[in-house]
Amino acid sequence: FVVELVPEVDVPNAVSLNSAMMTSSRVVGPALAGALIAGAGFGWAFLVDGLSYVAVLASLWLLRTVELRRPPVTPRGRGQVRAGLRYVRSLPELWIPLAMMAVVGTLSFNLQVVVPLLVTRDLGGSTTLFTVLFSVISVGSLVGALAAARRTDVQVPVVAWSSVAFGVAMGLLAVAPSPALAFPAGLLVGLASISFLTSSTALVQLRADPSLRGRVLALQAMVFLGSTPIGGPIVGWVAEHAGARWSVGLGAVAATAAGAWGLAMARRHLPAAAPGGTEPGPDPMGSGRPALQPAA
Repeated sequence: FVVELVPEVDVPNAVSLNSAMMTSSRVVGPALAGALIAGAGFGWAFLVDGLSYVAVLASLWLLRTVELRRPPVTPRGRGQVRAGLRYVRSLPELWIPLAMMAVVGTLSFNLQVVVPLLVTRDLGGSTTLFTVLFSVISVGSLVGALAAARRTDVQVPVVAWSSVAFGVAMGLLAVAPSPALAFPAGLLVGLASISFLTSSTALVQLRADPSLRGRVLALQAMVFLGSTPIGGPIVGWVAEHAGARWSVGLGAVAATAAGAWGLAMARRHLPAAAPGGTEPGPDPMGSGRPALQPAA
């Protein structure tokens, strides 16, 4: 929907900013809730959460709908899910970041599972130290989100390098011998993780054909939101039997390997002659701007 809200020239920045807000909230929100629970109790956390929806409803009410850039409406029909899957498979700029997201979401982006275990079992800390460390991660996430929102374009190598950086940061956190060294590592974890999530989400939104964007984003949501709960028990089992550092290390290896694989696939499937491996075609929204189609 965000691509309908702004002029064409602002679409890349708007998509990146929207993605940054969504992904950073997954880290910043729990940290704020933890601080509120520690200071005021659980009830206030639920109350503030409920009241926050007033801002969302007010924003939707104030939208000037006549100014929206509406894409063509695709009529319902049989086989649309299969058509969406075939479309994603035909575009390397879609299936490469989605595959990376599946791996990273399963084994790496389980900070809410591994960080409390790391703090209490390996760093000898308490719930206070956990709140502080998670707040540091949130600061890194906010910095990474704002930096990502400044991008005017996103390519597959950017997503892949962000995944590698996320893996390296998690590796540093896994071997941190003390809270003093865990804090800078946590800052890097927050920055790199949000950079990966923001760039991958923005890339999928920008490269998907408007008539298929809904199905592509639904697939992306399934890959990310569905993989994280699957990975939670896995990293939890590793932490229980081998230690929290090993579960963090598993996420580090997964993110680094996913990024390396993404770089290799980008070199193989995205020709350097075409920026990002794409060729211009007619804009499905009828605006005259070339749309991105799969390269030959």
